[in-house]
Amino acid sequence: MADQRDHHVGTYTQSGGIAAHRRVKVTDWATRAVALAGALDYSIGTMRGTVTGTQEAAVQDRHKVGTRKMVAAAAIAAG
Repeated sequence: MADQRDHHVGTYTQSGGIAAHRRVKVTDWATRAVALAGALDYSIGTMRGTVTGTQEAAVQDRHKVGTRKMVAAAAIAAG
């Protein structure tokens, strides 16, 4: 299988490092490179853990069922 996704997690490349639970977007499909997604960017999912340097990034797909942790840009009111 060319792109196996166990537990709805894909492996992507990145450079510079990305913190855990941050939304990411694809910047280059040919190399499967990801970067932090902005508020108006289409994200493919959230980082499973913190990566540094040029480590591969495990990204949990946004379209799959289940819960995931995310980092909010501001405080979220209860209710």
